Amino acid sequence: MPASTNRCARHPPPSGRTCGRTMALSVRCRTGQLRVATLWQLLRPYASRLIRTRARSNRKAGFEELSFIVAGMPDETLPSMVDYLAAQSWVLDAWFVP
Repeated sequence: MPASTNRCARHPPPSGRTCGRTMALSVRCRTGQLRVATLWQLLRPYASRLIRTRARSNRKAGFEELSFIVAGMPDETLPSMVDYLAAQSWVLDAWFVP
């Protein structure tokens, strides 16, 4: 890929981070049910690949949502995380976007 179209060439990742395909993992739960510590424990092995987090809350709709943007994750990692999270009783929905 030419340097002009390669995001990593234009904006190198901070020290310790890898540059690769960027993906997002999101979790939605009822208001007051979000278990942030559980999510961080799940992502801890990949902390160096974390680029950004985003938290949303919609009290009228009754949900909270936390999204993690990561780069360079192994292909099988996010689907297995989503499967694990979707099985948790406190999770309304979990998904990833490649």
